[in-house]
Amino acid sequence: RTKGPGMLTEAAVPDPCLAAVFACLTRPRDITACGRVSKRWRRIVDEYRHTAWEGVVACGLRATPTERSGTALFVWGTGRWHMLGRLNRADSPRPRELKFFRDRKIRQVACGGLCSCVLLENGDLYVFGDNSFLQHGMATKDVIPGCTLVTELAGKVARVDMGFAYIIATLTSGRRCAWGIGEFGTLLLQPGDYTGPTWRDNSQLPREMPPRSFGGHYVTQLSCGDTMVLGLTAQGAVVAWGSNQAGRLGIGLTQQEQFGVVEVKALSGKSITKVQCGGAHTLALAANGDVYSWGSGGVSSFTTSVAVTGGIARLGHGIFIPEFALVETYPCLPFPCRVPCLPPACDVACGQWHSFVVAAAVRDNGTRDVYGFGGNAYGQLGLPAMAVFTPTRVPSLSDLPIRVPGGLIGGRLHSAAVTLDGMLHTLGWGEYYQLGTGSAPERSSNPAAVTALRPFVVEAAAVGKFHTLTVVRQREGCQQASREEEDDEEDEGEQEDENEEGSEDDDEEVEGEMQEDDMLIYYEEEEQEGAEFEFEGDTDDGSGDGDSDTGGEQEGGAAGEAQGPPPTGANRHV
Repeated sequence: RTKGPGMLTEAAVPDPCLAAVFACLTRPRDITACGRVSKRWRRIVDEYRHTAWEGVVACGLRATPTERSGTALFVWGTGRWHMLGRLNRADSPRPRELKFFRDRKIRQVACGGLCSCVLLENGDLYVFGDNSFLQHGMATKDVIPGCTLVTELAGKVARVDMGFAYIIATLTSGRRCAWGIGEFGTLLLQPGDYTGPTWRDNSQLPREMPPRSFGGHYVTQLSCGDTMVLGLTAQGAVVAWGSNQAGRLGIGLTQQEQFGVVEVKALSGKSITKVQCGGAHTLALAANGDVYSWGSGGVSSFTTSVAVTGGIARLGHGIFIPEFALVETYPCLPFPCRVPCLPPACDVACGQWHSFVVAAAVRDNGTRDVYGFGGNAYGQLGLPAMAVFTPTRVPSLSDLPIRVPGGLIGGRLHSAAVTLDGMLHTLGWGEYYQLGTGSAPERSSNPAAVTALRPFVVEAAAVGKFHTLTVVRQREGCQQASREEEDDEEDEGEQEDENEEGSEDDDEEVEGEMQEDDMLIYYEEEEQEGAEFEFEGDTDDGSGDGDSDTGGEQEGGAAGEAQGPPPTGANRHV
């Protein structure tokens, strides 16, 4: 409201309105360009500078290139824990539309460990899949079929980021809310902020992340690992919080947990433009094209060997450099170091134990060189070796005109690439039909086009542990793609059969086993001394932790859970 030309007056304005005003400004000093500003408005501006109001510019009101809206959601993979958002648990070897979101504009999709999020253009956020750590934002750990609306934030969400079993939502007001597992400070909840039995317990409902915890940093971009969160400020600085085990935050080894936002001083002045978290490691891209890496290079007591995780290979520095440190006999990089042997880059992507770098130079046909390093036991890098310790050009991906930025997506043990023409290519572990090609290969190092999506243009994709999501729109010049009603009717019949056979008991049993296994994984690094790496106990927390694994060695095959090798057959129900 103005009184006279360019003068802001004192008025009681709701927070969302303030955020909308601030979102139109690119720099804080632009507020003073309006003319005289009252002391109250200056005080409000100073207060909001300590929150994430600038994040609205990048994450909400102005969509980034990787957040293209679509009108349909296709899912495939295993239906365990209702990870595909349906009322049944049937597997989907090929992409199938999730009709719940038909003709609804989808802004963003994200995958965590065993659950996923879908954000609509109207600000509604839906969660489906596992609920062992209250990821659905409800005060129950029951298995919830279908898609759950986070009612506390209905119509308010601008962007969502997911870790292993926690969710951070950036609101249109510029503030952030978080829920799920609060271990290691990922939710930025202090002992006095939590009202549960203990402050380490899970947050049942979305809780606002205290503005004071941001310490004056204007965080515009987030990337979530298993137990740590990295952020990027408007000034190009990198901040972090959560678990610092094995140097995951890049701030050294003096503190194991960080319950407030701390700046990664080693990257000060580097003008970082993007940060990307893997399970327990991170890549940062600088404005001049340099790539920095840091984090854990160890293996878990639940994995078979370094051949599965790649160990320090995910950091891209070879076998040894002086900056390496040892934590429980495992190497790590506690401070960011520039990755050698790379040309200037324009994009980076991280999987659970592997990393991608896209070169900035573009050829006449629209292709760019893609470099990969890290664990490659299942071909997720597109290279033949089991582990790649230094950046190595990936010919199969370099021949694809991959969309930049955001065209490469690293998952747990499989990867996906979106090309400029809107096609999706997948590679890596496909034992649970994650690749969407109709087959279930244990290892696939050649990117395969998901032909079932040819009638559509893929706008966005998210890769989970056992499943894949894509947001699509109808391709111009193609007839309306047929959406088979028979498949859903068949699935409903299968669901009725499962209920008659006692599928509810299976759900309860699997939920309990999974929760117990995942909690073991969280404390795995404290129990690594003297651990024997046996394949039978191989588990994964599902969000990308570099110290846990779902994959098996050649001797044991691929294992998705603690119960042993995955079942076989066309439909692998719990």
